[in-house]
Amino acid sequence: MLRYEIAPAPQLQPDVKFIWALEEEAETYNRDSIIPDSYVELVINCGAPLYVETDDGERLDLPRVFLNGLQRKPLRLRTSGLCQFVAMKMYPWAVNPLIDVQANHSAGSITPLDQTWQDFGKTIATTVQHSGYEEAMYKLQQYVCDSSNQPPHDLHAIRTATKQLYASSGQGRMDELAAQTALSASQFERRFKYLTGVTPKTMARLIRFQNIVYTMYLDPLRRASHFAYDFGYTDQAHFIHDFKAFAALTPGEFLATNSDQFTEWTKWRQQKNTKLLLSKGFESIS
Repeated sequence: MLRYEIAPAPQLQPDVKFIWALEEEAETYNRDSIIPDSYVELVINCGAPLYVETDDGERLDLPRVFLNGLQRKPLRLRTSGLCQFVAMKMYPWAVNPLIDVQANHSAGSITPLDQTWQDFGKTIATTVQHSGYEEAMYKLQQYVCDSSNQPPHDLHAIRTATKQLYASSGQGRMDELAAQTALSASQFERRFKYLTGVTPKTMARLIRFQNIVYTMYLDPLRRASHFAYDFGYTDQAHFIHDFKAFAALTPGEFLATNSDQFTEWTKWRQQKNTKLLLSKGFESIS
């Protein structure tokens, strides 16, 4: 596996987590599902065709460029050959101002992008083949910087409220967040859902879930009762029910199913800490 990552330019830092690229053999990539988290990904496929494997076993082919929005359940994203893509991991409020796409309000997470993006995707794929992933990532970043829209007037308020949810691991009170935006509770929920595609409560649950999964990676032996207490659930049963709603597995089943992934993630994290190229903020993990 080859994984590359760069920090966003200052212009994008309030709205973009990072820009990254992946190259991986199909046998390894197709082994795992994509677990829900609180981010939206702009994906440009530069390798073999990608497709979604549905619960019914059907194959839904994907275009070269698409958004993977906020998932409510695991996504079986598959490749028919060598997996190669360049992606931008964004905060959910950034979809419209950065990509000029309305946030996805449907249950499905995949949104194909328009022909302009498909044409640009070909440019990125050619760049990967001729100049490498680093050049392709910086080219994607520059394209987004040059084409981003004027943000809506209330973006700052929604962004600030959501970042408070991140800071509290999804345990903030919705009425307090609304009060800080100078909006009524109903106005806050309506604008939040318009910009992100989900309600504030759903976003809080996603943030809490992703923090639990991250903690599981760090400490897979941690007891379920400790997770329930640390992340503000009323009891252990509530924690297990909420976890299963997003993972389609109980915490114990999830740990058993993803043990190899935990090991690989730990190895990648250790390598990431030792292979950072400070001169350009560029990382290569192989």
